[in-house]
Amino acid sequence: MKKVELRLDTFIALVALLVLVCVGLAGVSLSMSMQLKGLVTANQTLTNRVADLSERLTSMAERQRGVVGQAVENAKVIDDAYSQLHKLSTELHDTKLMLASAKKMITMYKDTEQKAISSYITKRYTKVSHKLADEIAAQTLKVSKEEKVPVSILVAIMDQESGFNPMAVSPAGARGLMQVMPFWVKEFKFIKTKRELHDIYKGIKAGAIVLRYGLDKAHGDVKKALAIYKGPKYVAYVKRIMRIAGEFEIHKERIMAPVKSVLELYYVSKKKEMKVSLNGFGPAHFDSVGGYPPVQHFNNFGPYGGSGFTTALG
Repeated sequence: MKKVELRLDTFIALVALLVLVCVGLAGVSLSMSMQLKGLVTANQTLTNRVADLSERLTSMAERQRGVVGQAVENAKVIDDAYSQLHKLSTELHDTKLMLASAKKMITMYKDTEQKAISSYITKRYTKVSHKLADEIAAQTLKVSKEEKVPVSILVAIMDQESGFNPMAVSPAGARGLMQVMPFWVKEFKFIKTKRELHDIYKGIKAGAIVLRYGLDKAHGDVKKALAIYKGPKYVAYVKRIMRIAGEFEIHKERIMAPVKSVLELYYVSKKKEMKVSLNGFGPAHFDSVGGYPPVQHFNNFGPYGGSGFTTALG
């Protein structure tokens, strides 16, 4: 009997223990289920965040590709700009070299033209010193350019009127290289007294202004302008001035011929280098840069009985 009771108690205890184990296992299972559910939820949240992050990264990558593409395009534009700048810089350098060369040509021309005037003076009047002849030549070119009167006419007037003597005074009272009458002094702003007419520059300029006045009044007719310059008994005077101007032009042409040949060759070579039309710019149109003057034709007067000649306007 005791054995049966013992077995029953043992059985009950085992059942109770089994119940407790089952309850414990159920609790553990419930806890694990809840934890698993939490893990699933967390995994879903993480998956969503990864997807969002992936989308944002993709968008950033697209934008980055656009920025890189624009940067590449900008780099190409900058490279093209630098290439053009280099090309322009090279062209500017070449242009500066051409201008420097052209200035040398102009200087050569002017120096030779001055030499032509100076040599003409000393050849005609051996008593005139080379220093004085050079100064007269330099001031003649300067005044010719300022007043836009022919160099050859200025030279001829000085030859006829004063023999290139700055101190010359005529019986009528005309003074200086161009033999300007003192009553003209009041018309000039740069001369205060008649003695200043003996100054080389002022004397030539005064005469050139009077001649310019005649040219304007005669609408550019040189013969009529010379008649106004001379006054009474001008017919023979005009013929002498035109003849002397023609003789000077022949002398000048002989002196200038080699330089003109060099200038012609220079412009031909530059035209080939540039491979563009110079629109007629060359030795015959050098006046646009202060060198070669245009040419004026005188009708029916010249060194050989009425043959025409050309003379350069200063």
